[in-house]
Amino acid sequence: MLLSKFYEYLNLPEKTYLGSRVAKKQLIENSQLTSADKKAVQEDIEAIVWRNTLKNTTVNISPYHEIVESSANDLDKDTDSESYVLEYNEIAVIEVTIRSTKRAKKIAELIQRAIPYPLFIVLHLKHVTEESEPSITLNLATKRLSKADHSKLKVERFYQSPALTLEQLTSGSIEEVFLKSLTVEKQSFVNFYEFYMGWVKQFLALEKSKHTNEFSESESQSVDIDQAKLQASVLDSIASLEAKLSGIRQKIKQEGQINRKVELNIQAQKIKQKLNKQKETLSVGGL
Repeated sequence: MLLSKFYEYLNLPEKTYLGSRVAKKQLIENSQLTSADKKAVQEDIEAIVWRNTLKNTTVNISPYHEIVESSANDLDKDTDSESYVLEYNEIAVIEVTIRSTKRAKKIAELIQRAIPYPLFIVLHLKHVTEESEPSITLNLATKRLSKADHSKLKVERFYQSPALTLEQLTSGSIEEVFLKSLTVEKQSFVNFYEFYMGWVKQFLALEKSKHTNEFSESESQSVDIDQAKLQASVLDSIASLEAKLSGIRQKIKQEGQINRKVELNIQAQKIKQKLNKQKETLSVGGL
């Protein structure tokens, strides 16, 4: 019921349905997977289905292809700034039935790296377990290809929802508003890049809601990609600062020397100030 409700919200055109099973073997045989990765695939994945394909023959959206050239100055500043290709010719919706949510993030990221297309991954925990009730976890990833070698894929950033349950989808809840914001009709039909970035925009709004306690759904279908990237950068900075603050607080608890505790408390206060400033940017900075 939860899964069908989600697809009802997403409202994908019937012509996009494929429903083709993908063998786990295809993932496991990927030479880049570690033994821990392969164990996660074997133990946690029950089934993988390539559920939908959105392409210009199934929806009225144009493919997107852009070569982004890097200047010599860029290369001097950042060794990762090689010329790259943005290729959004189609979007696949991949449904993964999982046995546990413990390694859901790892599973989604493995699949995103294994398939060079833009993917919308739906991780479905179908059965009640000791740790959790049935849920769906959604995952996106922005990707680019090396201009010199199209087989080299780089994931720019992952976007993942928390595990969403049926009980959370009450009328007007953040979770329900978020899922409704993903409906196909609300996205930009200019090209597949803008369409996908429209979904990214809603995932960022959900991420932001953890700090603002509200989900701000944009009424506009257009996507300000530069603003989305800036918002992602601020959210990443907040996550990094929160991790540092948590680590210092743990050290304070374990520290026996008073002088050292004072030093750690000063560090914690400085990080807290930076954290509050970044959160303020989210609230009043138009992000």
